[in-house]
Amino acid sequence: MTAKRNVTKEKSGYEPHQLTWSDEKVDRLWEYYSGCEAYRKEYFSYQAGRIVLDQIERYVDLRKFSAVLDYGCGPGFLIEALLERMHEEQKCYGLDFSRQSVELVEEKFAGHRIYGGTVWTENLPSHYRDESMDMVISLEVVEHLDDEKLKGMVREIYRLLRPRGYVAITTRNRENLDRNKTLCPECGAIFHRWQHVRAWTATTLRRYMETCGFQTVHIVESNFASKYQNLVKCFLKLFPHKKNSLLYIGIK
Repeated sequence: MTAKRNVTKEKSGYEPHQLTWSDEKVDRLWEYYSGCEAYRKEYFSYQAGRIVLDQIERYVDLRKFSAVLDYGCGPGFLIEALLERMHEEQKCYGLDFSRQSVELVEEKFAGHRIYGGTVWTENLPSHYRDESMDMVISLEVVEHLDDEKLKGMVREIYRLLRPRGYVAITTRNRENLDRNKTLCPECGAIFHRWQHVRAWTATTLRRYMETCGFQTVHIVESNFASKYQNLVKCFLKLFPHKKNSLLYIGIK
């Protein structure tokens, strides 16, 4: 029986192995997710974007900024939430590395009086001008990036921000990466289903951003649930009250 299984494995090319991410593989995954209606509601920005903005506004007045950028905007759920609370003298912009996501955002918001456009960026720096943004918000991006791309992202945010401009970043808190890994039964590739490649804590995120030149305004561990959701969870004891997300706010 063992010999027969080994022969089958050799013929099929199946061999369990850790997937090595490339730009092409990342694009394939996220173009699939952004183009699949069923997956769109899994985006963090869809589930918690408005709650994150509520948290940010405890420390930063979004309405005083003339230009706000959603860095890594995906299908545009956070942009939609921003447009709901920004006034006519402001502009909201987007940036993403998925061409399909950018097309979706442009189709959805083109013509909105506050929407300033979204750019598809293959390589950094992007087409936005130096010091053109008052605030950059990036939800659940930094956990996807290797060392080189992470450094490039934070350097780009710093370039885009005006002096005393703000950055807000969310990511998973103390994530166990192995818990969200899956295996392709055809080729044997083992990979994180959301393409996460690194885990963060409040300490490591603060330290990294400060090393890159930002001054920390606030960093908080949260589950980004509404007060009502937390009350229901505590009352019914359905889930442990875990602070599984981080929000970092910094100033240039």
